[in-house]
Amino acid sequence: MFLKTIISIFVLLQALTEAYGQIDSISLKDIYRKEVIYLGGNKYIKNYTAYPIKNLKNEFEPNTEGFEQYRLFLSDQHKSRLYAGFGLTFIVLGIIVGRNEPDLGYGLILGSIVPTGISFSLKLKADKKMKKAVWLRNRDVLLKHY
Repeated sequence: MFLKTIISIFVLLQALTEAYGQIDSISLKDIYRKEVIYLGGNKYIKNYTAYPIKNLKNEFEPNTEGFEQYRLFLSDQHKSRLYAGFGLTFIVLGIIVGRNEPDLGYGLILGSIVPTGISFSLKLKADKKMKKAVWLRNRDVLLKHY
């Protein structure tokens, strides 16, 4: 009789543990589906809805690792655009000046390679920081609930 009671309690505890695990995993799936964000080009997706990337700042909580990575992303993105502007300016000036002074024009066009290369490098760094910021944000959202 005692052994039967112990076995019954063990089976009941095991069933409750499995049921709790299923409920827990269902709620985790709901949170994941509703709260996790994905990057897609110039948009991000949350709960099957696409939003402009400029609204992404609202998804981060201040003073978190993800928010800091997002701020670093914005800084690198700004610098990348600045260097791209310099490169484009050198090209345009090279074309304009090159009509009268071909050597100077070619020099300016060749000189545009440096800021354009820096711009490209900063853009790649910024993209990595954005991905890391989103990953950290998603991690924090899931950990907040569990």
